[in-house]
This record gives sequence, C-alpha cells and structure tokens, in this order.
Amino acid sequence: MFNAHARNKKSMTVDLLRPEGLDIFKRMVTISDVLVENNPTETMEKLGIS
Repeated sequence: MFNAHARNKKSMTVDLLRPEGLDIFKRMVTISDVLVENNPTETMEKLGIS
C-alpha cells in the first residue's frame, strides 16, 4: 500500500548526528516542500535546527 500511496514521491533518511548528515539536511530543507521528522523537540534544538 505504501508504494501506491508514495508513488512519484521521493524520500530519504539522514543521520543528523554526523556533520555531513546535518549539512545535507540543511540543504534539503531549502528545496523541499514537506519535511517529516519524528525527533523530540529537545533533540532538534540541540542540533540547532528547531
């Protein structure tokens, strides 16, 4: 069912604890229409991306 629902959509996972992952995340946010994440607010604040 997911494959039918997510058709023509792109997704990725990024390790935000690695500097290169955080850099990728920040670049992707600037060109993305939607961002879905499931981290606690405190985690995002500690990473400086809340």
